[in-house]
Amino acid sequence: ADNSYYLVTWSSASYNDLYTSTGTNFYWNWDASNKTLYRTISGTNRYAQYINVSGNDQMCVTSNVPSNCYVQLYTESTVTPPEPTYYTVTFVDNLVGGTIAEVQVEEGHAAEAPAAPEHPGYSFTGWSADFSNVTSDMTVFALYSINSYTLTIHYVNAEGDAVFDDFTGTFEYGEAYRVISPNVEGYTPDLADVSGTMGAGNVEVTVTYTKDQAGLLGDVNCDGVLSMADISLLSSYILGKGTVPAQGVINADANGDGSVNVLDLPAIYQLYINSI
Repeated sequence: ADNSYYLVTWSSASYNDLYTSTGTNFYWNWDASNKTLYRTISGTNRYAQYINVSGNDQMCVTSNVPSNCYVQLYTESTVTPPEPTYYTVTFVDNLVGGTIAEVQVEEGHAAEAPAAPEHPGYSFTGWSADFSNVTSDMTVFALYSINSYTLTIHYVNAEGDAVFDDFTGTFEYGEAYRVISPNVEGYTPDLADVSGTMGAGNVEVTVTYTKDQAGLLGDVNCDGVLSMADISLLSSYILGKGTVPAQGVINADANGDGSVNVLDLPAIYQLYINSI
């Protein structure tokens, strides 16, 4: 725009009407076609140009339009930088909920992430969104994956020798498991099954087998007598809701088919009726 440029000093005093002894800065006009500055004094245009005097570039004025005179322009202004804009980045625990941290971030900058909470049975896998260039309020979630662990069961005799191949299985944290102890002819395991809920670590169990001893057929609770209590306990065991002593599992095979199931219930009931 016109009258938006000024020169501070120049080398020639030929045109004293262009400045004052007090150093007042006179504003000049821009001649776009000639790429130079000019002021009109007493009806005559005075042009600003650079000249070389003893190897030093200096500014002077001339009444002639300079040729290829490119003048560096400066505008006089006061710039007040704008107040920075800040946004809130909220970090949330995606597994159990709850805010981990709230971080104030200048626009265009990156947020500094807090430490992700640790949870048994889970591994932190990262954050749900990129916060390296924040341009608005945002919520970022801490993401987790569930861990899996190994259940190992050893089947040994009283001397510690293996009587059956080891069982190895993988279960997620919090997953329920139940592994029936295998039948080993002539032996009874101290645990009819290995059951539980997988914790935050591998599980190792040893099932010990002892030589069978003669027992009362149908005496599931091993109290030495046949009663309705034996039938009730066997029913719970078959449904996975009860625990039967190792000898009781042997006694429960009332029909002699080599396994314990619902077919043994009527057989035990008949034995009970016959014993009354």
